[in-house]
Amino acid sequence: MHDRLLGSTFDGGRFRVEKRLQGEGLRQLFLGLDTESSDAVLISYDKLPKHTTIAGFVAANKAQAPGVLELLFAGTPDDEASYWGVIERVPRSARWLPEVIGPHDLAKALALGRSAGTILAEAAARGTLLARARPETMWITGDTVAGLSQRSELMFAASWVTTFTMPVFDRYYCAPEVTRKQTVDDRALVFTLSMMIAEWATGLYPFAKKSFDSGPLEDDQVALDLPAPLATLLHSGMQISALRRPDLATFLSALRA
Repeated sequence: MHDRLLGSTFDGGRFRVEKRLQGEGLRQLFLGLDTESSDAVLISYDKLPKHTTIAGFVAANKAQAPGVLELLFAGTPDDEASYWGVIERVPRSARWLPEVIGPHDLAKALALGRSAGTILAEAAARGTLLARARPETMWITGDTVAGLSQRSELMFAASWVTTFTMPVFDRYYCAPEVTRKQTVDDRALVFTLSMMIAEWATGLYPFAKKSFDSGPLEDDQVALDLPAPLATLLHSGMQISALRRPDLATFLSALRA
């Protein structure tokens, strides 16, 4: 199906689908082009949900902060009324993280984690907890995360996976309290950051089980073949109980030490 979507447009031709990044069937991530500015855009594409309106989604997810991808458009394609897309501006000269993560490199993993943590902390200070951020919606320049988002995951979560759809992602990084829709604070960001850094540094998902529809819910962390102080920090950040994790400021201070 993704071949048919290449070349499709949104917003009267302003945004054009150029390249498939991830996903199969009805739910996919694409790289696109803003024909007005020549900027690259991230396009999340899915069937219209039954219980979420486009206007409601935009109202709930329009908040901006430095390093958070700018929301440019949400709506149906120019030639298809039963699907919708969420379109975000990609930082200029940045590359899609999953395509360039390369060999597992501890220094690179730490640099990515520190820069992603800075963006998450700034957004949290402005009242937005990006507790569903993930590598597939991160863009990097060198070893620095230049932009990230959680809108794609929230968009796909608005419609259920059925026998006719496939999950876009095969693993999740969100904290248990996020999956369970419990009270969330910045320790949920610590969980997400710890998981991503551990995976970037080792090449392995840091829990024994992974699911296509939720983050870890059981305390089955795998051993991390990393320097002891870092392994201890990441293990503490991935505690199932939020009360046993450090807060974001403490975690980032230790990560930068």
